[in-house]
Amino acid sequence: GLAEEKFLEFIKHKALVMEHDIRVRILGKLDLLPERVKRAAASVMHATAGHKKLTLNICFSYTSGEETSSTVKRVVDAARQGLL
Repeated sequence: GLAEEKFLEFIKHKALVMEHDIRVRILGKLDLLPERVKRAAASVMHATAGHKKLTLNICFSYTSGEETSSTVKRVVDAARQGLL
């Protein structure tokens, strides 16, 4: 698919990505993506994790409602565990 292809292009052009110190973050409900796209996403995020100058955020399967719901759930879970 197109997403998988584009994620893998970041790996293919690693020298350029490193030269410009680009970190790629892929956000959203990644569990809704096909397995091969998740693997490609994980590869590009891992390969660029240490880069600091520029960040490219790519949102997938993402809605603001989902983000709010997910955040509230994490806060409630942390509170139940006594972390807050």
